[in-house]
Amino acid sequence: MRRILLALFLICALPSVAAAEDAAARYQALVATARQGNQPVDWQALRFAYAETPDFDPLGAVTHTKREKMFAAYAAGDDKTALGEATHILDENYTDIAAHVVSEVASHDLGDEARSHQEHEIVVALLRSIRTGMARRRPPPSPSSRSPRNTTICTI
Repeated sequence: MRRILLALFLICALPSVAAAEDAAARYQALVATARQGNQPVDWQALRFAYAETPDFDPLGAVTHTKREKMFAAYAAGDDKTALGEATHILDENYTDIAAHVVSEVASHDLGDEARSHQEHEIVVALLRSIRTGMARRRPPPSPSSRSPRNTTICTI
């Protein structure tokens, strides 16, 4: 009986390990494409792939100390340190929008306009992937649920 239970446990555990490895590999491949910056990136797929990895940290507990250092350095005007901390965060979680924003602004302040522009484009793309993903899940309102009050933006 114990052997049967052990066999069932191993059979059930192996696919989840393989799936985690596949998710991590898919995430790393998407990050590599995004870092190159010369090919289109499916940002929603990148976010979803990260969420499927064993490293997924939705509350930011792993990068908490780095985020505190990043924001403190940025607030103190130390763009070089802020950029370094943002880079460390992005090495762990390339979907971290705050780290991309700090990278954008710090790069601009340090005179690296090419990197600043690239980071800006990443921020916009990540935000759009969230917005469009939410729109896909939410059905549009029916015409009967619209009232003139809800559709009028401004009347003078």
